[in-house]
Amino acid sequence: MRNKYHKIHIAFTLAEVLITLGIIGIVAAMTLPSVINSTKNKELEVALKKQYSVLSQALLKMQADGYCTIPDCLSSTTLYQYIGTVTKNIKKCETGTEGCFQRNRDRHYTNYTKTNTYIVSDNLDDEQFYLVDGALVTCNVNHGSSAASAEISVDVNGYWKKPNALGHDVFIFKIKNKGGTGVLVPAGANGEQPEHCSTTSSFAHAAYNGLTCAAKALSDPNYFKNLP
Repeated sequence: MRNKYHKIHIAFTLAEVLITLGIIGIVAAMTLPSVINSTKNKELEVALKKQYSVLSQALLKMQADGYCTIPDCLSSTTLYQYIGTVTKNIKKCETGTEGCFQRNRDRHYTNYTKTNTYIVSDNLDDEQFYLVDGALVTCNVNHGSSAASAEISVDVNGYWKKPNALGHDVFIFKIKNKGGTGVLVPAGANGEQPEHCSTTSSFAHAAYNGLTCAAKALSDPNYFKNLP
């Protein structure tokens, strides 16, 4: 019995194939930069959360071992040592070491909107060291009854990787005295100096715009999607 069904062969012309590939190429060219940028920003977000966890663990371990963690008596050297115990492997920056912050003359970084150079100064000049994942950490502790303070800065992807901008891959944390215990607080918490993390602010010290972005970066789920 002869089969009453027959096959229908469908083929595309070369012109149709080329047109289709052209459309795919155009769409890819339009969307790929956005995808790449989104991926990079997600990596920065993950790195920030990781470093926040590492620093918090180091401070807790210091407290558990009986060391002072409040700014009045905190030691940058001890803090550096304890961060090392948490990360297992760190490399200390010596004075003038390439790839580390250079006090008062480093022009490697910009502010939040990338419109001004951020020149590293006194707030980043004590201990400096690299973590095993490449993050660059600096500590600064100032003692004194009325001016005691402690800050930690983290370049979450290292000195040589861009964007090298405050509020993008560089974030500041402060150690506050809470009832005699040192607590790690992201800069900008509790509404501190919002003008230092703004795309529209025109305050006098624009080079410092980005110094208080850490709190917003850790709390706002859309922060890294809307970087300037």
